[in-house]
Amino acid sequence: MIRSSKFLFGGIIVLALTACVGPAEKPSSNTPAPKTVVSKPAPKKPHGKISSITLEDFFVLQQSDNALIYDARPVLYYRFGHIPGAINLPKQNCDALIAEWEPKINAAISSGKTLVVYCTNPTCPDAKSVAIRLANAGYPVKVISGGWEAWKESGMPIE
Repeated sequence: MIRSSKFLFGGIIVLALTACVGPAEKPSSNTPAPKTVVSKPAPKKPHGKISSITLEDFFVLQQSDNALIYDARPVLYYRFGHIPGAINLPKQNCDALIAEWEPKINAAISSGKTLVVYCTNPTCPDAKSVAIRLANAGYPVKVISGGWEAWKESGMPIE
């Protein structure tokens, strides 16, 4: 009998202890769900403006070192002669070069320089193509009226 009393007493203790512990709590519906962070793409630069520039006006910019000059002709033509200070930017790989030269272009514009592009002559589409790509990248750009041939025929300096 003592044994059954001990067993009964132990059972009562276990029941009492489990009765003190309440049921498991459900998560509160008031707890806010973790926020999802959505990163926004960097704002795009607005399109740059394309305009033309006369040889005379360009010459003033070039002589005063206020122009960043791009020659849109193929590299072979560039090697045979170009406007002093011009950098070859052929349309075939100009997108990659524009991205690569972005710091230089931004620095030139910040310092007040004008981006100028030229090609062989007024009928050459390459200067316009490169100008469009520069404008799409957000840069204002001018295309030299008459291009390389007009520059050379005017007796302007060449490299």
